[in-house]
Amino acid sequence: MTSILLVDDNEDLRILYAQLLRRAGHVVREAEDGARALEVLEQMDSEPCLLLLDQMMPVMTGTEVLKVLRDSGRFANLPIIVLSATSRPPDVPEGQNVVRKPVDPHVLVSLVQGFLASKGGQASLGHSANAKIGTANSATKATNRGILELTASRRHAPRR
Repeated sequence: MTSILLVDDNEDLRILYAQLLRRAGHVVREAEDGARALEVLEQMDSEPCLLLLDQMMPVMTGTEVLKVLRDSGRFANLPIIVLSATSRPPDVPEGQNVVRKPVDPHVLVSLVQGFLASKGGQASLGHSANAKIGTANSATKATNRGILELTASRRHAPRR
């Protein structure tokens, strides 16, 4: 059974993602910010298989968490996927896997399963997981584009 630490300050998204990942057979621990994530990691008996880490959070950002983890001996090689509302935050290290939010929950589950199946870690994720990240980001862009188009059409529609 795989364990995942899910870190996101958006409680609704965190609950949704956690429920879907649990239904997919994963053990999920949750944290609402970066500082709490570090506490949870220290309390865990064993290292999680994956850390899903929101980028923009209060108390401690995803980038700050990444730095602490990379500088630590124990968690330096922990596989991490950063969830970000921007396409590629400038302060996220090059080579770090980033998925753009909002990501469709079912796409996220598929991405996580592909990522864990590759078990390649950060440096060599494997073609399958990288392809899923690209697909997740493309799906997010398409969804956002559709929302913008719908919003624009409603603005220009005649009012009754």
